[in-house]
Amino acid sequence: MYATAGGMGRMEYVFAEGGGASVEVRGEVDVLGDAVLQRRMLVQSVLVLALGLALSLVAAAFGGWTIFRDGWAVLWTVLVMMACFAVHELVHALFFLIMSHGKCHISFGAAAGFLYTRTDDCMLPKGLFICVLLAPTVLVTAGIVAAGFALSFPAESLIVAAVHLSGCVGDWDMAKAIATTPHVTHVKDSETGCILLG
Repeated sequence: MYATAGGMGRMEYVFAEGGGASVEVRGEVDVLGDAVLQRRMLVQSVLVLALGLALSLVAAAFGGWTIFRDGWAVLWTVLVMMACFAVHELVHALFFLIMSHGKCHISFGAAAGFLYTRTDDCMLPKGLFICVLLAPTVLVTAGIVAAGFALSFPAESLIVAAVHLSGCVGDWDMAKAIATTPHVTHVKDSETGCILLG
């Protein structure tokens, strides 16, 4: 999943929040280049999707909701499903800007089946970086469900939320690596994932 830093080296860096320091590289998460990590994320994604869809069907049965009861429900589902991953990346971008006080330059891309938000090597304290990673999981999923219930598409909103959550597993894996790697104090965004520093 990630390399630990047995002699990975030190680097001088100016932090997004100001100041600078020499930091030890503690590990790296290479989402775009690590085939083993990608296979694991694919399995996790399928499991999250299957569980989410099953729970959606159970909720629909208990709630007495008809799934795809008319063309509007189908249209809403398709449009929100198509938009949710772009909005997901926009939330990452917004939180990078908020957490760095506007000091990160944001760009977007797609590679290896992933949409991603990238910064110009932005470095943040690990807690703030984890917030950037998990913000779309919470906000986009909650927004999908709230909009669906408000527009009387409750079952469809749970289905789209399940699809969205299945696309969040890369963020969860990165957050787990950051949280569980010893001595990490800061995290630097990279072209293929993130570098863990301390």
